[in-house]
Amino acid sequence: MRRTGLLLAFAATALAAQLPTAHAQTQAKDVDCADFPSQQAAQLFYLNHSPSADPNNLDSDGDGVVCESLGGPYYYGSDPTPGNNNSQPQPPKPKPIKVVKVLAGDLLKLRQGTDRPFNVRLLGAQVRGTSCITAGARDDLRSWINPGLIVSVKLDKTAPKRDKQGNILGDVIADRANVSIGAEQVKTGWATPARYQYKNKARYQKWTGGASYHRHGMYGACIANNGSEANPYIVGTAFDLGPWRYQVGATDADPLPEMQAEAKAKPSSIIYGTVSPGWVYVRVPVTVTNLGAGTAAPNWVNFSLARGDERYRKLGPGLYDYCGGGDAYMGDKYIPQGQTMTLFVCATIPGALQPTDTWNVDADDFSTERFVKVI
Repeated sequence: MRRTGLLLAFAATALAAQLPTAHAQTQAKDVDCADFPSQQAAQLFYLNHSPSADPNNLDSDGDGVVCESLGGPYYYGSDPTPGNNNSQPQPPKPKPIKVVKVLAGDLLKLRQGTDRPFNVRLLGAQVRGTSCITAGARDDLRSWINPGLIVSVKLDKTAPKRDKQGNILGDVIADRANVSIGAEQVKTGWATPARYQYKNKARYQKWTGGASYHRHGMYGACIANNGSEANPYIVGTAFDLGPWRYQVGATDADPLPEMQAEAKAKPSSIIYGTVSPGWVYVRVPVTVTNLGAGTAAPNWVNFSLARGDERYRKLGPGLYDYCGGGDAYMGDKYIPQGQTMTLFVCATIPGALQPTDTWNVDADDFSTERFVKVI
């Protein structure tokens, strides 16, 4: 990006005052544009700290001007000690770069001022796969990146300058929120980390692992038999969640006779009877393997029957006892590391079991969940 104009003069003491104290004391800490109060302060720091090497990667596009997204005062010169020459005019503020259109889940059309529009592929993010993935990523990006949004584009010296289609590869930053759009696409599961080399690749790979685990974006909406609410596991699928491996069997839609017989055979068990009017029992066998360290008990309250936005465990409205007691049921059953046990989970629901119902399994820390079909 070619810049014109010269520096607005200022006193040497004022220059020193604008540089962050921590920066003046040490160069060991990697600094970013956000650490400076103005573009001018960042430019002077850059010029006085090995600009040819640029150890802090402030000049990502290599044009000799750093932190263009920062506010004024501005300085686009190359003199590290410009002095106090009041005859030098302040250069005009760069024309803003704005979004013209979201072309794909990882591709934007941008324009700077009245210049010709140009395409930028989001650095480190790629969208590939089925139409569900590509259309979903595009629609998700359009839901929060609107035409006219002011952005900045940062290049990465370690990455290719363009993709195979000739589009610029750049980290597009939504200026108002200082958010990397490509990073957000990866975090929310609508893009995967690109294969080429770039500065934050390890961080992007960590983010996509989290998105997959929590079934965000494409991982929940587009991948069949993936345990998400939209794509629940089929009966009998084994899956890991937290320190446990689960395998949920077919659901018994009328287990009350068996439950009553089991209770009578062991007097210490709960005697099952009539629930609230219109409500029925359901139960399912779950095979659990302890993948964690030591001996532990799976938490039965992490299970519920899901119907739409509702979750059912209790005996019905106004009742606080949970169904499922005795040795055959999940809860307080300690399983050694690496060992497996099959136990029942039960619930009461309003009306008969429906084919669209699913069993919901929460992680022990309640940070994520999985869904399994009932039949």
